[in-house]
Amino acid sequence: DPAYNPSGVIAPISETFKQLQPKITITYKPNSVLTIFGNWGMGFKAGGFNPAGTEAIINGYFNPPPPTGISAGISVPDLIKK
Repeated sequence: DPAYNPSGVIAPISETFKQLQPKITITYKPNSVLTIFGNWGMGFKAGGFNPAGTEAIINGYFNPPPPTGISAGISVPDLIKK
């Protein structure tokens, strides 16, 4: 965009993004058939940067909160094999 970068030349830049991704799983087997489980985890959304962008654009698009997830369930194996 000539309004932001009249020369049209974008300087070569690079960046490394790192973030811890904690995950917890709890499993309980009340008997040999039934399994009850729960999971929690925090993911990683890769960052980015735009050398010609404004701080408001960069912060709005590239600094979102990390995605988190929760799941729980009960697992019972197939007792009748076909």
